[in-house]
Amino acid sequence: MSKPCLRGFLILTLALASGPALANVAAADPPLAVVPTAARLTGMDIFANAHPIVQVVFAGLLISTVAAVAIWGVQLSRLGKRRSDGLAGAVAFLSALSAAGPMIGFFGAAYDLLDMFIGIANVRPTPSLSILAPGLAEAALCVCLGLLAAAVAAIAHRHLKARLYGVELPAAVAS
Repeated sequence: MSKPCLRGFLILTLALASGPALANVAAADPPLAVVPTAARLTGMDIFANAHPIVQVVFAGLLISTVAAVAIWGVQLSRLGKRRSDGLAGAVAFLSALSAAGPMIGFFGAAYDLLDMFIGIANVRPTPSLSILAPGLAEAALCVCLGLLAAAVAAIAHRHLKARLYGVELPAAVAS
């Protein structure tokens, strides 16, 4: 075969092969519409409509975060007065929370996602993303709260330790 014939054959083959692909043009996406203010998803909606186990995880992580901030403040005031009573327990709580907070958050997220996937498997037709979004928001909120609790606890723990060694309390307390 000559080069012009070969070139023409290749062009014809490509045109025939791409014909079905060009014929399947996807329809344009529908225009996006903003959800009315009264129907929008909020943080309180996520909590109110969550599974009871996930609500317990939310509440526990929020309470732990507030407790970490309170413990941090109380111990800082005590260190400022050169007192160290209760410091060992406070540091132990903050250390444990910084380690366990993310795991508790991920547990809540995994439980929520498992519950959501079981629900999806039992429904036909498959729900749209706008139906699935609240469940995904619950899982994301669990992870965020776990990371927030751990971050506050880790910062408080390290700050208290730094202040403890800077104040130079008796050696029995510093250990």
